[in-house]
Amino acid sequence: MKDDKKEKSEQRYMERIRLIKDRVVNTRPEMDLENAKIMTESFKETAGEPLCIRKAKAFRRQCREKTVKIWDQELIVGCSGMIMKQRMR
Repeated sequence: MKDDKKEKSEQRYMERIRLIKDRVVNTRPEMDLENAKIMTESFKETAGEPLCIRKAKAFRRQCREKTVKIWDQELIVGCSGMIMKQRMR
């Protein structure tokens, strides 16, 4: 009984890994410009302030306004600038 559960669990994980690999290999990456737009707007609005304050305000704005993207089968959630268009259905 335990062997059946373990085998099914392993199959499920292997399928998940296969899906992630297929997505990475077969999907064309695109730039996510949302972060750049948020940072640019913030830096324009805080011109003349000390750099450390400008960076802090830009970070705060980014945390408040950035769209959170969570893709199916994703192991680590988030987007660092490059995104994979979600084509898995």
